[in-house]
Formats: sequence, structure tokens, C-alpha cells
Amino acid sequence: MSTENSNSNREDGPASLSRRDLLAAAGGSAMAAAAAGVAGCSSNTTQPKVMGILEDTGQKEANGPADLPPRDTQPAFSWKEGTAIVKDFSDQHKVKLEPETRIHGVQFITESGGRKRLEVLYSSGEKPDLPKEFVYRQEGRDPMPLEVRLIKRDAAIPHVRLGHWAQSSASAVAGTAGWNICVVDGGVEKIVCMSARHTLCPDFFNPQIGAWVWLNKLKCAHLLRAEPIVLSAFNKYDMAIARYVDPTLINDGAEDMYIQCQTGYPNGPRPWGYPLALATNVLTGQSYHKVGAGTPACSQAILQPYLNGYGNRSFPYTDAQGATVWVRFQDQLIFGPFCKGGDSGAIVARDGDYTAAGLHYAGTAGVESVSCPIFTLPWTQQAGNETITFTGAGGNPRTFPRFVI
Repeated sequence: MSTENSNSNREDGPASLSRRDLLAAAGGSAMAAAAAGVAGCSSNTTQPKVMGILEDTGQKEANGPADLPPRDTQPAFSWKEGTAIVKDFSDQHKVKLEPETRIHGVQFITESGGRKRLEVLYSSGEKPDLPKEFVYRQEGRDPMPLEVRLIKRDAAIPHVRLGHWAQSSASAVAGTAGWNICVVDGGVEKIVCMSARHTLCPDFFNPQIGAWVWLNKLKCAHLLRAEPIVLSAFNKYDMAIARYVDPTLINDGAEDMYIQCQTGYPNGPRPWGYPLALATNVLTGQSYHKVGAGTPACSQAILQPYLNGYGNRSFPYTDAQGATVWVRFQDQLIFGPFCKGGDSGAIVARDGDYTAAGLHYAGTAGVESVSCPIFTLPWTQQAGNETITFTGAGGNPRTFPRFVI
């Protein structure tokens, strides 16, 4: 994981203790909340039934819940394949994104019914001078003709709003405290929360490592790392992690800190099981779910929780002076519109297993949700040491993943 202004030698508070000391400290403190008490966490041992491609066989699931029909005929393209198509089209036609042009997106999209296409999104002015068809050619395969749709609509925006669960100050706009994990950084185990960079950093363009972070409205963590943002190039992650400074600052009543799912959610008031690894073999047509600070808290069938495609996008951010600055991202995950304002930082977990694929950070109401491909992070889970389990004062064990970064 690349860092910006990080100080891996900073060792303040009990979170710098050895793993044995951490486990001992957790017995009478609030570490259970670090494992399960913030948005996106659950002690459930169940996962939603796979509604898209079955990863292990490549077959389709044909008999899921009636309110979430499977996409039996949605073409399955991997992240590597889909992003290669976008790159080839963009390179051949020299497509440039905002702020250089009014184009703010180029993406490869698949749909049920076997449909697939390229979309070019632009915000104003005349239609871009681009062809209506593009033929993707890959050695060893037949040429693939694709419709090119030129779509005029406003750019998607980063999804934060007032009064939610992860924020850079007590009064700042906020998003979701998405994923509590253990990271081994410089040989030291640290308990951290992953969220969107624009959620955890008061100045998106100048993150202050070590600054306080509020999680569940508690001043309980310091900004540890922020994925770098470069204005002159494409970026991949709107992502940061905050380190819990003192486990005793977090209410041990983890049950009180859940974001409850909405009435009528298939799994009841608790969200689905906690993701314990990064996803592999990500394909379009797979179904996903989120638990976030937006409304509704958990995914709904009507919100199309499927991976639809991959794209290069440009989004408007606000700098410390209030000016709009466009930031370009490549190889992003494009889902149906199942995330809303307040969901920035929510982990997008795949149905059917305990894996995380994306971190939500932007979208357009009723159209799409865009996530960083966090499954591409160069993190490892060592065999036999993939997870850590803490037991708080309430006696409930909480397990979450352990990564070496």
C-alpha cells in the first residue's frame, strides 16, 4: 500500500502493544467494538446467497430469493478484461477526462440479456466526436464489436453528507466507518478502520497524518495512512485508514454501535457476516451488498446490487479554499445505484462468501455507485494467521481480518 506523509514509527497508545498484549487488553476493554461495533460490522455467520456468477464453477445461480432475481444472462468479464477494453478504447481515440474535456467517464458495462457496451459520459456541450462502434481485438480471440453510447449527464459526486459515522472532525461532513481490520505495518500490528480518504481527511488534498478521526461520533483514532492523490495522473483509490489510539475510548457495548438494517431486509436487523478477506476472480454479474451510514443502511433488491462494469472516471472534489478540483480515477468498479449519500467508505462485499471487493466513494442517484477496487491492494494474509479474534467485556468474540501491508 502506498502512503502519503505516513509515519510508520509512530507508536502511541495501547494499539502499539504486541499481539499478545492486545488480546489481553481486549478482555476488559472496548476492543470488541473495534472488531464489530462500527458501520459495516456484524457477528452473523451467514452470507447472502450468490446471485450472479458462482466463483468456483463459473456457473450461474438460478434459484435465489424471489425479490433478487439472478442475472443468468449477464456476460461475465473479469476486472482485468474489462479495464483492458476501456484502456484500449481510450488510447485509440485519445480520450481525455475532466478537467481537460467535458468527458467525465469511459466505462465498459454489461447487463442481463447478454448485453455489453462502452459508455462515454459527458456533462455539457456537443457530443464528443467518437465512433458509434468499437471493435476490441485481443490476440487469440475473435474480434468483439461493442456499441459506443455517448451519454450526457452530470458527473457523479463523492458521497458524503452531514451527521453520520466516520468524520474528520465532530462537525465535518461524514461517511461510513467501513472496515475494521488489523494491519501489520513495519512489523507492528495496528487496529485500524478503513474508509474513504475524503471522509477521514478534512483537507482531501493535504491529509494530516496523525490528525484525530471521529468514528461513531467518538474521538478515538488518528489518521494513519492516506492513498496518494495525483492531479496530473490517474489514481486508483479514494481511501485512508485511521488507527484506534486507545481501545478504552470505544464503547464496549458493540451491540449498541451496529448500524441496523432496515425493516424487511432479508437477514433481519443484523447485516450479513463480516468480510474476512479480499475478493478474487471478480466478474461482472456477481451480486454484492453493503452496510453503510446512508439510507437504506443495507442493500435492497430494487437498488440493483450487481457489478455491472469497470471504468475510468473523473469526479469533482472541493479543496480547502472551496474551489472545485477534478480528480481522475482508473479501473474503478461500477455497480447499480445501491449506495447513497453517507455511504462513502462503506465496504462492498460479495454475496456468498466473506470477501471485500470495493470501497464505495461516489455515485449518481438512481444511476450508479462507484467503488475503488480495493481487492487489488498488494496486501497479504499469511496462511494460518489470517484473522484476529477479540473478546470484549460483554463476552462476545469478534473476528476480523489481519493483513500485512
